[in-house]
Amino acid sequence: PPQHLAIYLAADDETPSATTTLPCDLCGRKFTEDRLDRHRAACSRPKPRKPFNMAEQRLVEEAKELGPSTAPAMKPKARQVPKWKQEHEQLQHALASAKAAKQGGTAPPELKVEDSRKECPHCNRKFNADVADRHIPKCAESSTMRAGRLMRGAGKGAGANRHSSAPPEPEVRFKPQPRPKRR
Repeated sequence: PPQHLAIYLAADDETPSATTTLPCDLCGRKFTEDRLDRHRAACSRPKPRKPFNMAEQRLVEEAKELGPSTAPAMKPKARQVPKWKQEHEQLQHALASAKAAKQGGTAPPELKVEDSRKECPHCNRKFNADVADRHIPKCAESSTMRAGRLMRGAGKGAGANRHSSAPPEPEVRFKPQPRPKRR
């Protein structure tokens, strides 16, 4: 066995030097006499380490995955504000302007709201861009047909005769037929 293991394997030999450990002058760790010289040589060498940068490591790994021809470009994306956050800011602005109006102060400046939806020119509803591209032609076609349709309240309805002086004629659904005679 190697020399440093021989000390631990020699159970019969109970010499004090076999189990004695000495501290390192530099780091304070304890080693057996035969290992202490080798540790001091390693411990005395300076170990400069640069800080680990995970972003650089990720770029190197992505470059390996993509191949040597394309290098990944790290461009900061313009983040779109989520809808819930826009609505929250609108609420806060409305509360602040109401408070200012109540106290007689000036209202805060108008809040700009980003709406990425497209508005249909026919029905004034708002849709996502790809849905609006499907909806607008259908809505344009149906809005041209709407001109000839009956609209609510645009004609003489069932209750139109209600205010006249003469009672309305009862509606006859069927005429009674004479019964055949029995023989």
